[in-house]
Amino acid sequence: MSLSAEDQKRFYAFGWGPTVQPRYKTISAAIEYWMTASREDVAVEQGQSSLTYGVLNKRSAELANFLRQHGVKRGDKFCIYLERSIEMVIGIVACLRLGAAYVPQHVGVAPERTLRPIAAVTGAKVILTLSRLKDNVPVSDNQVLLSIDEPFESCTAK
Repeated sequence: MSLSAEDQKRFYAFGWGPTVQPRYKTISAAIEYWMTASREDVAVEQGQSSLTYGVLNKRSAELANFLRQHGVKRGDKFCIYLERSIEMVIGIVACLRLGAAYVPQHVGVAPERTLRPIAAVTGAKVILTLSRLKDNVPVSDNQVLLSIDEPFESCTAK
């Protein structure tokens, strides 16, 4: 396949244009900006439910603090066993706040039998899920199972 002279010119020029600096240094910096600048605007919608940036800020900060209390720190990993949901977004934002990495395990895709080996390989100290799914999540002795839709104080280490 041959390119026209104009397309060849564009092809060779690609990457040689002016460098555009991103508006934010990191994804978490962009999210932090919007959570404070647009507190009343809708950040996440799912069906009939929605969450403002202000509420996302509050709930993700609470979750990040809870995770920190259970030893999750920058560079650590924790598992998220959730469906695509508002709770999943809260978990991801909390992860970004900590500088940690989340290991996603989608409820509809990942078989339950893979959870324990994945959590073990990653060294995850915490597994996030929903209260209706927690009986299906195998947890090791050194892990905390957190039902993200329950108050964090009621979550127990297993």
